[in-house]
Amino acid sequence: MQLKIGIGLIALTISSTSALAQESPKTRGIDCTELGVRYGKCALTVASGLAPRCPSEYDFVKPARCEKNGDFDKGIRLGTQEFEAILRQYRK
Repeated sequence: MQLKIGIGLIALTISSTSALAQESPKTRGIDCTELGVRYGKCALTVASGLAPRCPSEYDFVKPARCEKNGDFDKGIRLGTQEFEAILRQYRK
């Protein structure tokens, strides 16, 4: 029984360390909402034709820790709203 628990803890530790190691330095330490804002702004900038690609700090893969986190989606909505507000000012 203790052996099974020990092996389980080792496996959990290895998988946790592996997930941290796979996260990009661009996203490490930044909360999921802020990452969603950056992601939304990046997508709209490219989609609207204002830039051929995103600035490097906005160009990242969604971290696994944000996959099941509604904060990332909330950030995308906030980023979209910010982008639209900037476009409205620009068009005046």
